Order: sequence, then C-alpha cells, then structure tokens
Amino acid sequence: MRSNRATNQPISRISVSRVFKQVGKMVGLDINTHSMRKSRGKAMFDDGVPVAVIAKVLNHSSEAATLRYLGITEEQVLQTYDDYEL
Repeated sequence: MRSNRATNQPISRISVSRVFKQVGKMVGLDINTHSMRKSRGKAMFDDGVPVAVIAKVLNHSSEAATLRYLGITEEQVLQTYDDYEL
C-alpha cells in the first residue's frame, strides 16, 4: 500500500474502505465506510438532533429520505403519539 504522507495528499476513500474491511475481519464484523456514515446519522438521531439537520449533514434530498435511511418506520412515528399523549 502506498503512503500519502510524502505527497501530503488526502487519504483516498478506497484506502479507508480497505482499512475498515480489514479491521472488521479482525473483530468479526462486516463494516465499511457506508456503515460508519449510517451509524453517525443514527447516533445523531438518537441524541435528538433534528432530522432536518441530519438530512443536511448526510446530503439527503429530503427528511423523508433520511428517515428511510435511518430505518425509522411509519409505525414508529405513529407509536410516539401513544407514547407521548398530551
């Protein structure tokens, strides 16, 4: 593997992906750069960051796309009406 230090270039997406794959094998998980992106969005959502902000961070075209991406179902949204009655 070629080092980017001498050329002062950013690390390529492919290089990062290879490292994630290697580490995943070491710990018995199937991880990649996309799973890290998705985990970041889910962590933000779990911490209460507004969906509109998460959509902007992830460069999604809509909040609905972000909800689908995070796996938030219509059932879960409707359940909040029962869980948080006024």
